[in-house]
This record gives sequence, structure tokens and C-alpha cells, in this order.
Amino acid sequence: MEAKTIDKHLEPFSNRLHKKWNNRAAYLDFKFFDSKVTMKDGTHPLTYVFRNVRQINQQVIPVIGLIQNQAYQHAIKETVQIDSNGVCIRLKIRDIVKPNIELMVNSIVNYLEIEIQDVDLVIDLEAPNFKPLNQFVVAIRNAVKNLPQVELARSFTIASTNFPRSMGKLCTGVNLIDRLEWSFYLSYCSQFKSERRPRFGDYAIAHPELLLLDMRIITPSASLRYTTDSAWWIFKGVNVRKNGLGQYKNICKRLVASAHFMGETYSIGDKYIADCSASAASTGNLTVWRRVGTNHHITKVVKDCATVRAF
Repeated sequence: MEAKTIDKHLEPFSNRLHKKWNNRAAYLDFKFFDSKVTMKDGTHPLTYVFRNVRQINQQVIPVIGLIQNQAYQHAIKETVQIDSNGVCIRLKIRDIVKPNIELMVNSIVNYLEIEIQDVDLVIDLEAPNFKPLNQFVVAIRNAVKNLPQVELARSFTIASTNFPRSMGKLCTGVNLIDRLEWSFYLSYCSQFKSERRPRFGDYAIAHPELLLLDMRIITPSASLRYTTDSAWWIFKGVNVRKNGLGQYKNICKRLVASAHFMGETYSIGDKYIADCSASAASTGNLTVWRRVGTNHHITKVVKDCATVRAF
């Protein structure tokens, strides 16, 4: 079968974004696009997408990193100048420890011909080794101190996760994974109260590294990922190709009967879990269960952030 063209991939994107996200603001990062890929008419993919979302009045902010190819930089600058919504600068750990990081960020701001007050600054720690936690908190804080733009930017966010890279190494049954990114965030905010408090960011119930898998040949297991105060409870089943999706009913029953379940009214995802356990909802497919877990996670994180003003 012939692979989809980039045009076919991106054509429905703006309408899908609007349908799923409504008119809320969103960041769009095109870092995974091959620098040589263009639309059929030669347009940069970022330019094409922003042109489409602009037509439906969707508020979207482009994301740029320290190292981007010239075509990407040009597309970002063109978009920023047209929309006047500013830009998100995304920095990694390897970036913030550079001695000239302040100059590098200023270089981006100057190239885009905007002010630092038009920048949303995101420090993306991805999936670091958080331990020992206190030393890690201090190390990140010291790196942030070398970036004075943190105090001037429109917003400041630190994002990270401790979610496992793959379900493959988890055992069948119940697995407990600490939400160390939340522990890190709480420690950071409590230790450095006199400095600007960052917003909280994570990767929901996924790892930041994308695994290139051929779904035609892999043998995925059933899994339900459920976020609690300090951990994820990951209920892992067995191969769905050989054993079917009916196993989700028992997984849901096990979760609903546990002390970790937050009730069917907690989120849409929790309602689906409760219904499935009672045979009132379908056992769905793997996409459905990722959506269920993500919906519950976002609801939980929003409530968590509200308790410590992490927005």
C-alpha cells in the first residue's frame, strides 16, 4: 500500500484540533518533521498548518528550540509576525546548562523580532533520572538561575515525566510507578518560594520518546493506566491478539474495587471504567483505553495544579 503523502496527513489536522480542543490555546511543535519535507506546493508544513488554523480562528502558538534548520526558523518567524501570538521556546537539560544559554535565547528573540514578554519559556526535562530528588531539584534550580529570561517571559513552565518508556518490561498484573515529576515540582516550588514559580507540565500517560513500531507485527498487551496522588497504577493484561479485549472488563472490575478508584463521577474516563466493569460499556480497543487513561490523568493533574496554583 502506498504511504500517505504529507498533504494527506496534514489536510484534516486543523479541523480535528478544533473539534477536540475547541478554541483553547495550544502549542504546536513540528520537531519531528524531516527538514527536507515540504507540502506538494513547496510550502513548509508549519506554514500550511498555521494557515489552516488561522482560517478557523484557532489560537495556536508555534514552538521553537535552540537548534532548528533555516527553513523551520523562517516558517516560525513568518507565522509569529502574522499572528502576533508570540512563540514558545522549548529548552532541554542540555540547553540550560550551556554557559551561553542567555545569549542563545536572546538570539532567537531578536531573530523573531519580538520581545521576551511575548515568549512562553518551557524547560523540558523529558524523562530524567530524578534521584536523588533533592540534589536534582537544586541542580535544575541552579541552571535556571543562569537564565534571567525566566523572570521576564510571558510564562515559565517546567515539564518532565517518570512514565516508563515501554509496557514491555512491566509484569502482568498491577504495577506501581512513582509520579516523580510531581514530587520534583512540589519540591522545587517549596524550596524556592522567592523565585518565579514555574507552571507544571508532564507527558500525561506516555513517555516522551516515540517508539517506531509496526502495529502489524507487534503483540500488544492490554493495559489501563490510572493516575493517583503520587503514582500511576498500571494494570497490565495479556496479548490482545490472542486473548482479545474482553480482559478489560476484569481489569476495570479490579480497579473499581480498589481503594485507588476515584469514583465514576470523577471524570469521563472514570465513568467509562465503571461502566465497563458493569458490562454497560464496550471493552473498546487500545486507542479507547489510552483515551480513557488520558482523560482521567488530565482531570487529576488539573485538580492537583489547582491546589498549588501550578498554572
